[in-house]
Amino acid sequence: MFPSFGFELGAAGDGPEFEFMFPTPGTTQANFGLAMAKQWDTPWGVARLGASALQDDAGLLGATGDQSDGTLAGAVDIGTTLELAGEGFLSVRGQFGVADGRESTYAASTSTGFNSYTLEIGKRNALTGGDRLTLGVEMPTALTSGTAQMALPVARAGGGELMYRNIDVQLSPESREMNLALRYQAPLVDRLEFMVEAVHSTNRGHIRDVSDTGGFVGFSMEF
Repeated sequence: MFPSFGFELGAAGDGPEFEFMFPTPGTTQANFGLAMAKQWDTPWGVARLGASALQDDAGLLGATGDQSDGTLAGAVDIGTTLELAGEGFLSVRGQFGVADGRESTYAASTSTGFNSYTLEIGKRNALTGGDRLTLGVEMPTALTSGTAQMALPVARAGGGELMYRNIDVQLSPESREMNLALRYQAPLVDRLEFMVEAVHSTNRGHIRDVSDTGGFVGFSMEF
């Protein structure tokens, strides 16, 4: 993510929410982001729909500055939370987007698709009043389509000048990362919440047969 600052706007009740991102003052980057979201109460729970757009100076493969014309990306977020018996809930979320990494000095890419998915089942007031116990499965954001043509040095000419060859690279990973998470959240005092989470990842970093397990303990406060 580019160096940025931002702010959020939201209407009371179920009104739409807006989030704006701008380059940090003093930088020369021409980056911006806009996200919008709205949620509705339904007979089965809550539904949410959002959309976002981003302009980033960095290329799709990480090239920056004068070496790249930048990246444009747009995404749609959808989700719903279903109310279950006994104060249980089932939450499903997904994001689907397209990124256009425009040509850089080292690579030219086609438009690429990306997505992410989250499925959670949980229970409110599981151990004490106001707490939440959640078991979730997540597939983090990954490219799902698109190719890049990279200019790689393959030989050196008689005068010492490097010779390049264009190589096609498939951008979507062969293996997809999947995370299994168990999370517990509970209020401590007014506006202060405690959270503990354990996560097990398979194909970590979208690399086949790489696994990792970790935990997190934290606090959050509303102002």
